[in-house]
Amino acid sequence: MDGKPAILPPDLITFLDPVTALGITNDKLSVGQDVAVVGASIDEVCRTERGLQLFGPRHFGFNYEYTPFENMT
Repeated sequence: MDGKPAILPPDLITFLDPVTALGITNDKLSVGQDVAVVGASIDEVCRTERGLQLFGPRHFGFNYEYTPFENMT
């Protein structure tokens, strides 16, 4: 939002069909598709140093330090 992420891995980012509310997997997403996005905080075990090495933003190629979802502004 405004050029900054609103949520980062390992917190959960879920894409939903805005009409049916059914989940949409990444392989079914397409450019221009209408979606609803829901974010949720992940369990603390994934927020440890090791958890962030395995599932954090840098693991997925994002050049951001992890900020917990509930602290994003």
